Amino acid sequence: MKKLMFMLKTVTANVKGIPIAYMAVDILLSVVNVSQVFLLQVIVNLFVYNITDRRALLQGIGLFALYLLCNIILTYIHDKMKVELEKGVTIHLGTEIAEQMNAVPYSYYEDEKIYNAVERISEKPYMMFFEGFIHFSRITGILINLFVVFLFLLGIAPIIMGISVCLIMIIFFLDYKIMKTSDELEMDKIPEERKLKYYFDLFFDKNLLLEIRVLQQEHFFSEKIKNNIKKVFRKRVKISILTQKYYGFSCVFISIWSFILLFFVGKQVYHGLLILGILLACIKVIDMVSALSGQFSEEYVECAACLHRLYYFKNLIDHGEANE
Repeated sequence: MKKLMFMLKTVTANVKGIPIAYMAVDILLSVVNVSQVFLLQVIVNLFVYNITDRRALLQGIGLFALYLLCNIILTYIHDKMKVELEKGVTIHLGTEIAEQMNAVPYSYYEDEKIYNAVERISEKPYMMFFEGFIHFSRITGILINLFVVFLFLLGIAPIIMGISVCLIMIIFFLDYKIMKTSDELEMDKIPEERKLKYYFDLFFDKNLLLEIRVLQQEHFFSEKIKNNIKKVFRKRVKISILTQKYYGFSCVFISIWSFILLFFVGKQVYHGLLILGILLACIKVIDMVSALSGQFSEEYVECAACLHRLYYFKNLIDHGEANE
C-alpha cells in the first residue's frame, strides 16, 4: 500500500488535474462497457415480447445507438487524455528524476543487489509512474465492472451472487500467486541475464576480443555463455510452468461458476420464472468475467512490477538524500 500511495502521490502532485480526470473517464468508460449486460437484456425483451410493436423496436435501436455513441465519445476522450498524461509525466518527472538519481553516491552502485535494482529502473524511470498509474486505473475499472456484475446477479438470486463472489475471490487469489511467483523468479534471473550480456559483449569489443584470442580463452568464455544460457532458460521455463499452472486452476473455477449460473438461470427461464433476456445477459456476463479475470491478472502483475521498481527507485533516492 505504501508503494501505491507513493506512486499516486508523486503523479498527482507533479501532473496537476490530468491524472484525476483520466481516471474519472476510465471509470465512466468501464460503467458504459458493463452496461451492455443490462442493455442486452432490455433489447432482447423488447424484440421478443413486443415483436409487433414498432415503438418498442425503435426504442431498442435507440438504446443501442446511444450505447455506441457514448462508447465512441468516451474512448476518444480516454485516448486523448492518456497522451496528455504521458506528456505531463514525461515533462514534469523526467528532469526531476534525473536530478535525484544524480544525487545518489557512486559507492551505492557497488553493491550487487543495488546494481540489480538500478538495472531494473535504468530505462526511462519516469515511465514507471505513468505505466503504474495506467495499470492502477484499469484495475479500478475492472473492479467496478465486477461490482456491477455482482449487482446484476443479486437481482437474479442472492445465492448466485454469493457463489460468484466466492469463486471470483479464489480466482483473484490465483492471480496473486501468478504475480508473486512471476515477480520473484524474474528478479532471481537478472544476475544471470546480466552476466550473459557481459560475456556476449566481450566478443563484440575489438580490444577485448584481441586479448581473448591472444590468451586463448575463447573456449572458457564460450562455456560461460552456454552455462548462463542454460540457467536463464531453466528459470524462464520455471516461470512459465508455475504461472500456467495457476492460470489453469483459474480457468477451472471460471468453468464451474459458468455451469452453476447457466444451469440455475436456464431452469428459471424454462419454468417461466425469468425472462429470456436475462439468460442471454448471463451468457454475456460469463464472457465478460472470463475476460476480466485475464485482464485483472495481467494488469495486477504489471502494476505490481511497476510498484516494485518504484520501491527500488525510492530507496535509491532516499539514500541519495541521506548522503547529501
